[in-house]
Amino acid sequence: MNQTIAILVDAYRELNARKMFWISVILSGLFIGAFALFGADETKLSFLWFDWPMPMARTFYKVYLLKLALVTIWLTWAAVILALVSTASIFPDFIASGSIDLYLSRPIGRLRLFLTKYLAALLFVILQATIFSICAYFVVGIRAGEWKPSLFLAIPLITIFYSYLYSACVLLGMWTRSAIAALLLTILFWLLLFGLHFAEYGVLYMKLQLNASAAIQDQLVADADTELVEIRERKSVLNMFGTQESGVREKRELAVKKGKELRESAVSWNRWHDILFAAKTVLPKTSETVSLLDRKLFETDELASLDEEMRNQRRARRPRIGDNEMSLRMRAEREAQMGVQHEALTRSPVWVIGTSLAFEVVVLGIAAWVFCRRDY
Repeated sequence: MNQTIAILVDAYRELNARKMFWISVILSGLFIGAFALFGADETKLSFLWFDWPMPMARTFYKVYLLKLALVTIWLTWAAVILALVSTASIFPDFIASGSIDLYLSRPIGRLRLFLTKYLAALLFVILQATIFSICAYFVVGIRAGEWKPSLFLAIPLITIFYSYLYSACVLLGMWTRSAIAALLLTILFWLLLFGLHFAEYGVLYMKLQLNASAAIQDQLVADADTELVEIRERKSVLNMFGTQESGVREKRELAVKKGKELRESAVSWNRWHDILFAAKTVLPKTSETVSLLDRKLFETDELASLDEEMRNQRRARRPRIGDNEMSLRMRAEREAQMGVQHEALTRSPVWVIGTSLAFEVVVLGIAAWVFCRRDY
């Protein structure tokens, strides 16, 4: 235990000696300071001593300033990139000739040494996320009047998110023995995960849109059948020669044809979504891990408004046989957008974090096996 504590203390001292750590701290302070210039209440948004009347100003403050600018841009991207730049060299330098000999001479097992060094490297992000959360908590409380303890969830979530990437960085560093190569390959891996995330949601959107369009066409067919029955029962002069019935029948046949084509297209998109979802399941979910913070940053009623809007969409005016193509397409697109948002908010945290940590354990296990088996 004493050896483990000694390694952690050495890692902390090394962290303090790195300029990148203090650069990140200063930049975090600057971002928080710029964020503190803005404030909001129920009726207005403020910047310094200027006020702008705005409905739902606090929601705007949380969505665009807190979530987008501070959490997404700074904490999720900029701070993590700085952390990767600062810590990518830890394991390549650790296994370099001369350095590794000193560590292996200590009475500590290789696996324990490897894991201690890995956890010590995570101190960078833990300290960064802690500083951010404390400052953001007081800024949001003072400037927006909302004291949100949920901001402290950024500490474990950002640390877990970073650990996905750093496990890959460690394995690549063990393989290449180059900090630059490990850093570049890790960023490339991150971009691939980011691309997979948006590809999966894009295909999900197309799948939901096609299914919604097919359901609309089925509704048009049912409405046409009802209208045909009513026309026959009324025996109207307008249908004396069957012209009215013929027009409705043609529109019904067109809706049947379109519904069949849409369902055939949806089968292909469903298959592609299943493939992408399966690939996403076994890989780290960086974007969705950070998005878990949104579920706590926003009030329950704010998230529930999405479900209410979806119900309102379903209660809206039903499609009719005479509606034009554009209005039907826009209706399907709205339903697809709401479906994607609902899917993003309801995916289980166990699936998001659990499967990602399983990938990390496998990658870290391979790196640890290489470290323990290699002859230095």
